[in-house]
Amino acid sequence: MEDIDLDMVSISPAAYQAWQEFARRVAGVMNEMRIVPQEIPDEQARVEDDGGLTIFVRLPPGDVSLRIPAGQWERRFSKN
Repeated sequence: MEDIDLDMVSISPAAYQAWQEFARRVAGVMNEMRIVPQEIPDEQARVEDDGGLTIFVRLPPGDVSLRIPAGQWERRFSKN
């Protein structure tokens, strides 16, 4: 597995829509838990061994993540 900056990837429109919907649901839960937006770090990304991409955020109660299948994302720039 490899952690990469989320700014270094492009995701498909369907994956983007899934992430936005997921983020809205998580925001509702965080609001109920009284976690303020300033306590939320930026999203990060991890390339999985099978080529999938996991987008995640480290929150006080634990990581929240969404998996993007291989083929639904690509690197914006080469690894070098």
